[in-house]
Amino acid sequence: MTSYDVFNPDANCADARGPANANGLDQSSITLLSNRNAALNDVLLSGAHKYKFSTATARLAPLCSPDSDRLGADIQGLDGSNPFHPTGVGSIRMASAVVQEIRPDAGV
Repeated sequence: MTSYDVFNPDANCADARGPANANGLDQSSITLLSNRNAALNDVLLSGAHKYKFSTATARLAPLCSPDSDRLGADIQGLDGSNPFHPTGVGSIRMASAVVQEIRPDAGV
């Protein structure tokens, strides 16, 4: 399973701005997080390829994104019990990505 970006580059919402007494995240900070996430994913994918493992990539909607399917956020915001971790909906999306890779109905 690869990792997911928490914010889009142009994120501008309460979760990106942070609490009132914090500086929050500017575009360069969000870009840094995104670049580090991409580097992590490169390592995960390289290792999986080397040892011939399949990989799954969940498509989680980043924070500050509109809730297009009305199921709720995929990632917990700052007010969640585990900020930046998947919500219940996000966990289901991640599990779905894994199920699509292992294809349990294929008898493998």
